Amino acid sequence: MIYTGYRFLPSAYQQVSYIENTAYSYIDTGYTPTQDCSFEGIFYTENSNIDMPLYGCRGDGSSDGYNRQYILWRNPTNGLAPSSLHNNEVINTSYGVTLGEKHTFLASNTEFVYDGNRWGRRSATYNPPATTLTLFALHTNSRGQVVVDGRRFVGRFYGFVIRENDTVVMDLVPCYRKSDRVAGMFDAVTRTFFTNRGSGSFVVGETVNNDLIFNRTEADVQAIRSVISKYLNGDALTLAEQDLWESDAKGCLNPSDLNRWGNAMNALATSLTRYGYSVTADAKTNWANTDYMTQALNEAIINKLHELYTALNDLFIEEGNLRAVFGGGQQTGLSTLPVSYAILAEPSWASLDLVDVDVNTLDYSTIYDWNAIERFLYDAFDFLERIGG
Repeated sequence: MIYTGYRFLPSAYQQVSYIENTAYSYIDTGYTPTQDCSFEGIFYTENSNIDMPLYGCRGDGSSDGYNRQYILWRNPTNGLAPSSLHNNEVINTSYGVTLGEKHTFLASNTEFVYDGNRWGRRSATYNPPATTLTLFALHTNSRGQVVVDGRRFVGRFYGFVIRENDTVVMDLVPCYRKSDRVAGMFDAVTRTFFTNRGSGSFVVGETVNNDLIFNRTEADVQAIRSVISKYLNGDALTLAEQDLWESDAKGCLNPSDLNRWGNAMNALATSLTRYGYSVTADAKTNWANTDYMTQALNEAIINKLHELYTALNDLFIEEGNLRAVFGGGQQTGLSTLPVSYAILAEPSWASLDLVDVDVNTLDYSTIYDWNAIERFLYDAFDFLERIGG
């Protein structure tokens, strides 16, 4: 699942919800596909009459009949038509594209998943195309000459991820460069900014800002307790109390909080791959109001946090002399890090208990554990930005 929340990009960039091509813009990812790669994305279009490649690259038609290709087409007649390494195999050309709505896809050698619906693909072995993958366009080797097809996907990308087997090798985040407001995609793995290689410029969506919360207070808990008490007693709520009742109140733990933790943990795990740490990005990110916290799920959160904590502490030690990062001083190792970093301290959430949490009876130390989790994640991303640029 693609994470579209706040990504802690370098401070020179501003994350946005999407980038949109309205004419002839496109991005060359510089990535040459492999036999084991897969592509996952979120897109949107309002255009109903253009045969458009959402992404693509393919081999030389003069030698192999375009057998070597990775393409996802938006066709006004047939809908969505994926093809890759399978002799131009199109499993089904009736994946409807509802205009004006976001759609998700995952395309690999073994399956195609569109808006949660899954289709199998036959397994085959072909040499991947030698051209690099482009977004909003098709990169093709036309009888020995590498060109970009004139057709363009007119629409938006909200994110795009490339994996090789289970490893994320590119995680493209829509953003713009603050210095000149040039829009493009920032790769959270290689820390590379990809800009428009075509004509015109991308339109950008709304800005995506930091949503990690680590300032919960006892007053927040008391506020929601008061509203719950009045509601259960049948007392009328003020407009402000109604808003609090209907919101994800800071004084209690909500599905949105757990999803935010999971998404941030997965994004952090992906970022750590750049430094050679293999932390699986498998935290749960689909919590709903109907879900119940179990002991197993509680332990999964703690274990994932500890896994990230251990990797980060190892990275601190590897960094050694941090004078270039934090300025001044001659010490090396952990002692040079700012004492404000929550990631330096032994985790206070080591015995976190989220099972049967009741806002009416919880100990106030519980909300400070919640704060500590999100401060840990915030500081971790901050550290990675400082050392990674």
